[in-house]
Amino acid sequence: MTQAQYINISMEAVCTAVLLSILICSIITDGKSDSRSKGFIALCTFGLLAVIFDIISQANRGSMAKYADIKILISSACVWIFTCLSSASIDIFILTYIKKRHSFSNKLLYTFIVGWACAFIFTIITILSGKLFYIDEANVYHVGEAFLMMSLPYVVSIFAGMIVILKYAKFVGRNDTLVFLFYEITGIIALVVMEISPIVVQTSELSVTIVILLIYLRIQVENNIRSKQREIELTEARIDVMLSQIQPHFLYNTLTTIKCLISENPAQAKDLVADFSMYLRENMNSLTEKRLIPFEHELDNLNVYLKIEKTRFEERLDVRYDIKVTDFVLPLLTVQPLVENAVRHGVTKKEDGGTVTIETRDLTDCIEITVSDDGIGFDINEDLNDRRNHVGIDNVRRRLATQCGGDLIVKSEVDKGTIATVIIPKNKE
Repeated sequence: MTQAQYINISMEAVCTAVLLSILICSIITDGKSDSRSKGFIALCTFGLLAVIFDIISQANRGSMAKYADIKILISSACVWIFTCLSSASIDIFILTYIKKRHSFSNKLLYTFIVGWACAFIFTIITILSGKLFYIDEANVYHVGEAFLMMSLPYVVSIFAGMIVILKYAKFVGRNDTLVFLFYEITGIIALVVMEISPIVVQTSELSVTIVILLIYLRIQVENNIRSKQREIELTEARIDVMLSQIQPHFLYNTLTTIKCLISENPAQAKDLVADFSMYLRENMNSLTEKRLIPFEHELDNLNVYLKIEKTRFEERLDVRYDIKVTDFVLPLLTVQPLVENAVRHGVTKKEDGGTVTIETRDLTDCIEITVSDDGIGFDINEDLNDRRNHVGIDNVRRRLATQCGGDLIVKSEVDKGTIATVIIPKNKE
């Protein structure tokens, strides 16, 4: 092997290690995430395969060993195919990345996709016809007569990509713009180098690896920022839960009830003080509890709250349970705010009171928790986040989505009642 081949193989071995590491980390951390993560994994895969096959091609060039010519032909063909796919993937990734920051017509994205699809088909045709590259009798690789024509789609895509990048640079940011321009410029350099001589040190695989590495680092920075933002929102949500749960009027009413019971029924007053202390403690715990808790624990907290309210409202509050499943976890204080709404803004607003029903069901892909009441109901078009009328609905929905990928659906009809349904996906528990 020539010195250039040794340099190419060594350089590409490093590229392989880098790309393989990025690919494994991306699959582990973001493999089931959004479409951008899946697109990046595909991009890494194409880039990695292009580098691996180029190592095989480089290692066999000039060798007279058995089947060396076949290895060069197959591996070189694969290099072109996966280079085309990786280049297309990078362009599409760049466009979708820009589109998230500043919307533009889908026609531009579709134009690039169609252009690269045509380039891919043309690559296959020129490979099969032997006009893209050929191997001489000494098993030396040479570019073919169709190389310049084959380079045209790449050159067009590069300059088109540069125009788009520069046009939307102010929306993307300086650092990302420089990364994308680096890829486009090194793409031109790689084509020029290959035209001069295919045996000199190659730059295309190196430039693709560097760009993929920079994009990966950018994604990790974004993920860290997003994670910190979620943590801030979750902390704010916990504080909101605690503040929304411990309302002054509830404290006043409970203490007044205890005061009346002290002279009438000291034993019951003592039990109510213990229950009230537990209620306060669990609400304070919601500030620091980050883990999902067993539903049985949530149910115990709920029973404490309802016991206090039953002492106050007596026959006006009826509670029914239809618990068919308890073996699951959920964010702390998920059900209690819904039950509070049912009690405070539903059944106790009626002169004769009403019934609050708590149900759980085990469905195929999720656990469903339903809190329903036959109270006065409300107009569903009203703002559910108005703390004067409703307690922490949006807060519960946000914590469900953040902590377990769940959701909260509220339906209500005036004078008929309200149904609040919590959905907890089983694969997110």
